[in-house]
Amino acid sequence: VTTSTMRDFVMLSRTSSDKIELNNLSHGRWDVIARCVNSALWIAHALRPARMRVVLGAAHPPKTVVVDNTIKKVNPDEKNIAGWIAKVLTSASTNPGITVTEASFQATIKSLADRKLYVLHEKGQDIARVDFDDNPVIVLGDHIGLPPKDETFVRRFDNELVSVGPRSYLASQCITAVNIHLDRLGIE
Repeated sequence: VTTSTMRDFVMLSRTSSDKIELNNLSHGRWDVIARCVNSALWIAHALRPARMRVVLGAAHPPKTVVVDNTIKKVNPDEKNIAGWIAKVLTSASTNPGITVTEASFQATIKSLADRKLYVLHEKGQDIARVDFDDNPVIVLGDHIGLPPKDETFVRRFDNELVSVGPRSYLASQCITAVNIHLDRLGIE
């Protein structure tokens, strides 16, 4: 699947490093990351044409985990998703749909800046009133949100602040809401 036909999500996980404790996924909030990957990629009985880029904000040097719909042997549960990411992070294994790059949040955003960026934000435009491009990049923070300096960086490019509803939602719920909305619009 090419990038021109793939829905992209970029999430900055501010507390996550490249260390995953499979028996304690809340450490480093890998539970949040796994739920977001699940929400971005899985639908009933299939994987959607999508890519989830998770920037590990506490990793030194910065790392970005990229998971797309070409993954194999991964089940849509938190421990299985985190386990496969852990294997790829430690180079103990490979999976065609999981890669790791040494890229910061700003470098990741810059690499996608030729496309329209939709930043999930509680004060954004209601998603129902947003005119989405055919090739959207959805940007969000984790359970803490985007730091002001990174939000300001994203705003330098073609972007729009969007909101999925009137309350504060979990990051994975926001991804699900965006996917359902884009599915209804027929946008891959």
